Amino acid sequence: MLGPNGETQTLTIKALNDYVSRSHTRNTTNHVILGTQQSKPTEFASSIALNLDNAWGIVRCIVDLCMKQPAGKYLLLKEPNKVAIFIRFRLI
Repeated sequence: MLGPNGETQTLTIKALNDYVSRSHTRNTTNHVILGTQQSKPTEFASSIALNLDNAWGIVRCIVDLCMKQPAGKYLLLKEPNKVAIFIRFRLI
């Protein structure tokens, strides 16, 4: 795959999806694995409609935001059901 500037882009991660359920309805600590599914990176990317140009643009934006911050330790957080990504930090 070629990027917008003609550079080669690759997908090297392997997708492994696990399906789990609670062993009992009221027990929040014990779970049972129902199944697993592994897919090739290109298949996974097409199944979630991943656009590599858009993905690299998002990564670049996050890196630029982090580089503007003062030196310190940072943690990127994303809640599963929300679109926003939060940057939490602790200065050194």
